[in-house]
Order: sequence, then C-alpha cells, then structure tokens
Amino acid sequence: MGVEAHVTSQPAGSGPDAVESAPAAETAVASEAAANGELGQGLVEYALIIFLVAIVVIAILLLLGPQIGAVFSSIYATI
Repeated sequence: MGVEAHVTSQPAGSGPDAVESAPAAETAVASEAAANGELGQGLVEYALIIFLVAIVVIAILLLLGPQIGAVFSSIYATI
C-alpha cells in the first residue's frame, strides 16, 4: 500500500549509530547508579567476597597445615 520495509545487511545494534550511543547509555546508567547511591556497592560486594574466601583459605591452612607439611617432609626425605 505504499509502505515498504527497509532491509539492511547489518545486524541490529551495529553500525555507526550503535557505537555513538554506547557511551551515552553507559553515562545514563552511571548517573542513575550515582543518584541511587549504588556507585560503590559492587566494589564493596567484591571486597566482602574476597575477604570471606581469604578467611576460608586461612582456616583450611590452619587445619591442614601440619598434615601438608608432613607430606612434603616425607617427599623431601625420599629424594
């Protein structure tokens, strides 16, 4: 009826328009996060995870340290 569809060979979200709009989208997300007070929340969550993993590793080494030392001592003695 006079309305024709325009078909492009580029996938959706590609091309010069997509590249130019990406920084604008990142800025919008960052400003929204700053407005909500969530800017450092991800960093704090990662720090807590690393801290908890470190505590678990220290606990395991304290419990199994003497046994691991004995294994290495026996290996050293046989060499």
